[in-house]
Formats: sequence, C-alpha cells, structure tokens
Amino acid sequence: MPMDFTKLGGILQDARKNAHYTQADVASLLGLTPQNVSSWERGKSKIDIEDFIKLCHLYGISYVELIVQCSAPQYDAEIPGLAEDEQTLITDYRRLTPPGKEYVQQSLALALRSYSEKNNAVSDLETAL
Repeated sequence: MPMDFTKLGGILQDARKNAHYTQADVASLLGLTPQNVSSWERGKSKIDIEDFIKLCHLYGISYVELIVQCSAPQYDAEIPGLAEDEQTLITDYRRLTPPGKEYVQQSLALALRSYSEKNNAVSDLETAL
C-alpha cells in the first residue's frame, strides 16, 4: 500500500505541537533546517527513515503504528449502495488525521443530540395539540 505523506505530515505536526516544540526546535535537535520539518509536515517531501525514527522517538510515538496508519488503502474506491454525497463524506473523513476524526465525531454527536432534542420537542407539541 502506498504511504499517505499528507496524513503522515499532519500526524507529525500534531505530535510536534503536543510535545510543545517549534519547527525550529525540532530542526535544531535533529541537525536539519526548519524548512525540512515544514516540508514533511505539509506532505511536500518524503522523510528519510532515519529522520522519521528520530522524530518518532522525540515525540514519543510508535513509528510502526504510524506507518500502519499512513499506509492507507485507496480512499476513492466506491462503496456500493452509497449516494454520491455519502461517498464524499466517507472519503474525506478517511483522509483526516486522528485529531481531525475526533473533532468530526464530537461535532456529529453534538449535532445528532441537538436534532433529536428538537424532534422530541416537536413530537411533544404535536401530541399536546
């Protein structure tokens, strides 16, 4: 499976920020330039394996799990029985980083709860009439 370097970059960026490092900090610690770090985080260049492992150790993340996460199946494959808008939502969701997915899940849960409460209020009103 091909490596999704955009997804990898997003995860690396989130990990760097969670570790409270700037791109300049990471570059200095690894003997690189901030442009190298920026390019990896934007998925614009491929990171060599030695730097990849150093970053994972620096951020305290498993490089094996990260490789598995970023070796994504083809997202554009059609899922039988879905409408086009549903397919687009799933394809876009699959491309999100884990924090992005968590945000979408929380937002969806909140929206569904709000929708359910409104429908219950309408049902109660209809029953009362």
